[in-house]
Amino acid sequence: MNDPAPEPAKKITNEGGKIPTAMRVEGDPTRVYNPLDPSKTIRIIDKKTGQPYPSGKELKVRNTDYHFYVP
Repeated sequence: MNDPAPEPAKKITNEGGKIPTAMRVEGDPTRVYNPLDPSKTIRIIDKKTGQPYPSGKELKVRNTDYHFYVP
């Protein structure tokens, strides 16, 4: 008996191609609220420079294809 192969996990993407601007966490210039789950935050630090990404930089929510802009 051959079991069907499991379907690959569907990645979350921006609906209609619209890219939102994340909301900055008050008092912490290194974090923004996750646009997919506002109860969580995302670090917006460039690992090479150690500095926060500049305003307008397009980033992606980890493990998804969902993009957002740094405020």
